[in-house]
Amino acid sequence: MKQFTLNRVFSALLLILFGILLLLVNIGVISLEINNLFVTFYPVLFLLVGFKWLVESILSKGQSGWFGGFFLLLFGALLSLDRLGYTTFAFWDVWKLWPVLLIYFGMKLFSKDKKSVTISFAKKDSVAIGDYVSNSENWSLEDKKIKLGIGNVHLDFSKAFIPDQETKIDISGWVGDVTLLVPEDLAVKVDATVKTGSIEIFDNESDGLNRSYSYKSEGYDEETRKLTININLSVGSIQVEKV
Repeated sequence: MKQFTLNRVFSALLLILFGILLLLVNIGVISLEINNLFVTFYPVLFLLVGFKWLVESILSKGQSGWFGGFFLLLFGALLSLDRLGYTTFAFWDVWKLWPVLLIYFGMKLFSKDKKSVTISFAKKDSVAIGDYVSNSENWSLEDKKIKLGIGNVHLDFSKAFIPDQETKIDISGWVGDVTLLVPEDLAVKVDATVKTGSIEIFDNESDGLNRSYSYKSEGYDEETRKLTININLSVGSIQVEKV
């Protein structure tokens, strides 16, 4: 119910905001072409989406979404200040925000609980901004190539229907967290790479720049029912746990 209400409020505010801007253009209060209007005010979209993710994270009392929300909120704020003439910050200056990762890893030291409490089922395998979550009961597992821009991936394989064959999961993303929960008795092979961030595969941890880790469970090659996972992340964290 909270998720539904928050989405309605977010959509309503977005429509109202752009409706007001277009109305002011049409009646001559402000004079901007439509393309200039978008260039001037698109940072507001980052502000609204970032704020929405932060509120959702607070309401759910979970880890998922807070980093993406904080990042977008900061990014949108800097772009907005640039439009107002208080600073100089262009879209491609996003790389200058890398120190945010230090804040992110510092915050994570306060809590080792990375399990998402979000309950949803992702229908699209490509998400530009948002979370990709599959943790509903008996969800159907099949070969997937998941592409993520900014957000989080949370897959609970312990709740999935896993076929008696090799299933391949390929995850690539820019900024966010990848959290995978794997059944204790399932044969699994994992290859994980992160350019800036951390990797934790079954209690084996590594963090920093250009990190990679590979794992293959005992007897993997002989098993018919098994899971092959490849993860490539630019910025963020990768965690694979047995449950």
